[in-house]
Amino acid sequence: MTRSPADRVGEPAERIVLVGGHESRDGADLASLITADRSMVAAGTGRGLTQSVESALDAGESVTVLPMTFGRDPVLVAETAKALHWIRERRTGRILLAPQFGTTDHLIALLRGAGIRLQRQRPGAALVIAADASDNFNDAELHRAAHLVRADSSVPEVTVALLRPGRDTLGDIADRLSRLGHTVSGVAPAGFAAATELPAADGHAMTWCGPLMRDNAVRRVIAERVMAAHHAHRHGDDGIAAALGADHEHGYAHSHDDVAGHGHGHGHGHGHSHPTPAGKDRHGLSQTAV
Repeated sequence: MTRSPADRVGEPAERIVLVGGHESRDGADLASLITADRSMVAAGTGRGLTQSVESALDAGESVTVLPMTFGRDPVLVAETAKALHWIRERRTGRILLAPQFGTTDHLIALLRGAGIRLQRQRPGAALVIAADASDNFNDAELHRAAHLVRADSSVPEVTVALLRPGRDTLGDIADRLSRLGHTVSGVAPAGFAAATELPAADGHAMTWCGPLMRDNAVRRVIAERVMAAHHAHRHGDDGIAAALGADHEHGYAHSHDDVAGHGHGHGHGHGHSHPTPAGKDRHGLSQTAV
């Protein structure tokens, strides 16, 4: 993805840092990507991100950081921006924050595709959308996505499996679907998981419908987001300031009463478009997947 200093005379080598949250098990599900491309590393937020960025700067590399979310983790974007802002105050070197990997519109389109393929292979099978449980608002967003998949597809049943250690297992979901009369279901990840262990349940067979995207497709999107970060940087925008408030609308609604002292701005002066979180500024779905 990146070129050596010899290929780009006068420019430092570039390190791509993929930041993962609950959609990728804090970056663990990105392992195959970084194994195939030595210019990339994966990290969770916090210490892992800081160490990855500072290590690259110590090696004389520029750094572009990409939040690996399908739009269900705005806190990941905001926390990443805060960490990079803190590093930038202490260190020299080029640090860019790329637009997030995708949006919930992209996730919905990919899940619809998984449902279509499932019906071709196993007509009448239910679709189980599986994800590690997060906070209430991220989990609610997944239920919204599942409803939109259900509303515009031929899948007879779409259910969400929010997985928590020691409870809410796929076996529980298989048992419930069996009692509802479904003998077969397909399990699709709501993130970057390439595989998962499926239960052997009496009266119900589960099949794996993932990954949502093959590695080469994921790499293409990563390359596009990195190019977008480079383009914004040429116009004076490193992407960090705009992302500091990415989680502003996450959680319960609050008033923007100026009398109450709500004093932050909402513009960042850069006229180029970035991925829009689904449901925030428009109604309906884009038909273009990631």
